[in-house]
Amino acid sequence: MNDHDFRSDASGVGIYYGIYDPPNNRGTVCVGVSHDTPAFAAHSIVTWWKREGSRRYGRAPKLLVLADSGGSNSCTSWAWKTEIQTQLCNPFGIAVTVAH
Repeated sequence: MNDHDFRSDASGVGIYYGIYDPPNNRGTVCVGVSHDTPAFAAHSIVTWWKREGSRRYGRAPKLLVLADSGGSNSCTSWAWKTEIQTQLCNPFGIAVTVAH
């Protein structure tokens, strides 16, 4: 893609965040146009929950997130954990366990 190899030729940057649902063998990719931030990572999970997760898992009281500990969801990133709490746990009443 031009945004990696020839950045000067790119008209923009696409930032992606992938979510994989193992029991259903289904993946979801959210694409942003800014930066890979903790807020974007949490927003991507919330988007997945609204569009797919809540339909498949109904009123699940808890969610296990297996994170790769990349830049935006680092195991040392308190910002990411705070975003998960404010964007997912509080609004939807879900207890989230994160494993890196």
